[in-house]
Amino acid sequence: MPYEYTCISVFLSVAVLIRASFAVSLQCNTNDDYQIIPKGDCKGFYICNWGSPVEMPPCPAGTRFSAIVKACVHEGSDLDDCIPDSEVTTTGPLSVEERCDMFGGIIAHPTECQAYYNCSVRYQDVPRLLEQHMVECPYPKLFNADSEQCEHFENGTCGSRQEFKDACDYRLNKCVAAHCIPCNVRLGNCVGKPDGLAPHEAKLWSPYYVVCYKERAVEHNTCPPDAGGQTQFFHPVLNQCVSN
Repeated sequence: MPYEYTCISVFLSVAVLIRASFAVSLQCNTNDDYQIIPKGDCKGFYICNWGSPVEMPPCPAGTRFSAIVKACVHEGSDLDDCIPDSEVTTTGPLSVEERCDMFGGIIAHPTECQAYYNCSVRYQDVPRLLEQHMVECPYPKLFNADSEQCEHFENGTCGSRQEFKDACDYRLNKCVAAHCIPCNVRLGNCVGKPDGLAPHEAKLWSPYYVVCYKERAVEHNTCPPDAGGQTQFFHPVLNQCVSN
């Protein structure tokens, strides 16, 4: 390879590495193939390409990047929605909406370990008991702030965030409309119970029972018919299926 081409190749490689170093602290949403993250100084943006942030050319002089329009707009115009980092530090902590507009990505819920905010999720009509951008892990999973994913509750990194064990403490399991079957009727509760089979408290002396593991109802089952084909019931003291 000619010397001048070798120099150009090395120069481009170094330029790419330098540019990537500016974006190393950014976090892209690994669930999205394409994502735009505004710069903290309002002068440009990054594009997340398959989970890796790539710095784009800066906005022209006199313009700033708009997180809503996703383009460079005239500074001070009605479309200018950017708040520089230098101003944010004097106005207190950012709201979830502000963080999503400025940085995007995924944000752990501050107090609940089963919930998080995904800035790429925007509800036209926010579901009841949720908030804009809020997503809840399916019971009994918890949100792992390190991997930014819902995982088995034993792998959760909750820290000071509350870790719910009862399925009915999960937001999406609560009733939000009339004529809803109460959660404690639909789902069993294992809080305070040992591992193994346990009665469904709202369905005593019925075929229904739950399987408990670390105070979570990890399975909801029914007793099979006995050898004669008769219905069996779950005994709440013996913790096993019995025939009449």
